[in-house]
Amino acid sequence: LLAQAAQQAGFSVSDEELQARIDKLVSEIGGADKLTEWQAKYLFTEESFITYLKRSVLVAWQRDQITDAVPLTADQVHARQLIYQDEADANAALAALQGGTAFTQLAEAQDPVLGGELGWFPQGTLTQPVVEEALFALQPGEFTAVIKSEIGYHIVQMLEREPDHPLSVEARRMLQEKALDQWLTEKRAVSTIEVLVP
Repeated sequence: LLAQAAQQAGFSVSDEELQARIDKLVSEIGGADKLTEWQAKYLFTEESFITYLKRSVLVAWQRDQITDAVPLTADQVHARQLIYQDEADANAALAALQGGTAFTQLAEAQDPVLGGELGWFPQGTLTQPVVEEALFALQPGEFTAVIKSEIGYHIVQMLEREPDHPLSVEARRMLQEKALDQWLTEKRAVSTIEVLVP
């Protein structure tokens, strides 16, 4: 699907570009004989190897078009959390917060090193979507009720929010992976895929 989309977009690989890639592979693998051995080991003929290499270049180009379209900034929140394994402990913490205890005080008591700090992140990157959904519904300074997730009971506080906060390398990589997965899912849904077994 990626290779087809690249061709439909007008991208092509010239014979000169393919030969340059083959020459580079020959140099990296230690000579033409080594490349021939590798091709034989993986059951490539000269023709099927050229087809495979060309398709790989097309796939990489289309993948890069999709992932490079992910912006460098996004709507993000800066947050911290309390997390408990026992629901009663989480409810006691919520009652303390509602009674005026500072979130920072509870967070630092629970996590002296990080103080519950989650840092900045965009939607679609937290491991617990139910927590993320509740957090993005808050205003700065607000905290959630107790949220049950797969890993425990959370109370999260939004510290600040910026609509165009720079993405961390890791957050952008996660969003790029999601963009690629979504693109493939959409294309598969409207494509007829045949597997031809020789």
